[in-house]
Amino acid sequence: MIVNPGTITFVTTDGHRLVLISHSCEVAGVEGEVRVLVPKKTLVELGKLTSEHVENLEFGTSENHLFFRVGERLLVSRILSGQFPNYEMVIPKENDRDIVIKTDEFAGALRRAAIMADEQSRAVRLLIGENQLEISSTSADFGEAKETLSANCSGEPIEIGFNAQYILDFLVNADSDEVVLSLRDRETQGLIRPKGLEDYDYNYVVMPMKI
Repeated sequence: MIVNPGTITFVTTDGHRLVLISHSCEVAGVEGEVRVLVPKKTLVELGKLTSEHVENLEFGTSENHLFFRVGERLLVSRILSGQFPNYEMVIPKENDRDIVIKTDEFAGALRRAAIMADEQSRAVRLLIGENQLEISSTSADFGEAKETLSANCSGEPIEIGFNAQYILDFLVNADSDEVVLSLRDRETQGLIRPKGLEDYDYNYVVMPMKI
C-alpha cells in the first residue's frame, strides 16, 4: 500500500501476475510517501468493515503495526517485513498493440474455450488478427476447443498463450463494459485495463505461457 497526499495505490503480485490500482483522492495528514506491506487477510477484514457506506476512514502506522479506524471500530494489523518486488519494472511500457474487447463476451468465450485446457496450467492460445480474437485450447486426449470474437484491433497477427483463469479473475472484477488488452509480442507480459474507468487507474499484468 502506497499513500501520498493526493493518491492511494495498492499493488499485489503472486509471481505470475500483478495488479496495480491507484485512486486520486485527498489524504489528510500525509505529507510524504508512506509504503507498507499489508497482509491479504487485513484487506479482507477491512473490506467487510467498509461494505456499508463509509464517508471517512482513518489510518495510522507504528514501527510494526497498521491501524484502520472505521467509525467506532478499530482494525489493528501487523506490517509484513521484507522487500516488495520492483513492480514498476514488471509493468510493460512498450506494449503498442491494443485490442478492445467486450468484457462479458471475452469472459464467456474464455470459459468455453478453456474446457479442453490442461487442468493444472489452464493454458489457452490467443490469436489476434484483423478485428478478431481467436481463443483455443487443446487436449491430447479429448480434442480442441476454439472460439472467435469480434475485437477492435489491427496490424500483424500475434499469437500468445495465457492462463485462462488468470484472465478470468480480472474480467469478473473489471467493472467495465469493455477491456483493453495491450500486447507487444508472444514473449512479453500482457497488460489488461478496464476501458472508460475514470475514477481508478487499474492495471493487470499477466505473464505469457509457452504453448
